[in-house]
Amino acid sequence: MMTLEELKARMEELKGHLTFHSRFFSMILADEMATEAELLKAIDEMLDEYIELSKQIKELQS
Repeated sequence: MMTLEELKARMEELKGHLTFHSRFFSMILADEMATEAELLKAIDEMLDEYIELSKQIKELQS
């Protein structure tokens, strides 16, 4: 299991990725760096991980 600090660091990393993907969604698709389905799947997986990390942080802080 990751420490609280490691969990928070991973969440910050995910925030950065999610911000990038959401901000540049159209550009990524226009440059054909990924198909829409691939990009949406990646975003969904990152959100799932973010939610799970948030739950683990709350448990550790309790």
